Amino acid sequence: MARGVAIASDALLRKAGHRDGLYRPRGWRETSPEYFVRNLDWNCYLLVRESDETDLWTIERLGASRRYNADEVLVHMFGSTPIFTRSYRSAMRLAMHCHANGPPSELRWIKAIPTNCEAAIEFARKRRNDEALDANNAQPDGQLH
Repeated sequence: MARGVAIASDALLRKAGHRDGLYRPRGWRETSPEYFVRNLDWNCYLLVRESDETDLWTIERLGASRRYNADEVLVHMFGSTPIFTRSYRSAMRLAMHCHANGPPSELRWIKAIPTNCEAAIEFARKRRNDEALDANNAQPDGQLH
């Protein structure tokens, strides 16, 4: 797991209907080798895209509809950690499942670009400081002192 991201578990992907070896779900089109989209309605769509050089895929919901909050990304509730999958097919199935049924209780859609950037930066700074303190407090045997 890379710092600041979470990889969707096999159990979560099975719940979303993904099985290894399945073809790409209907309705998705490839717009470039690292982007796939599926139209939801006029000017709104699901997007899965490959993250730079990691072979991991993000899940997004984009649009200008009253039903959706502009551009959103699927995240884990803990720290709004972005959810990634290891294949575009699994990302597509998870995107469709979370859009149609709502995300499972531990996931949610959030705006891709926060409206309060200063608060978002402060949150990230505090999280980085908390992680550094935790790392400094850990002893070599893994126990805290």
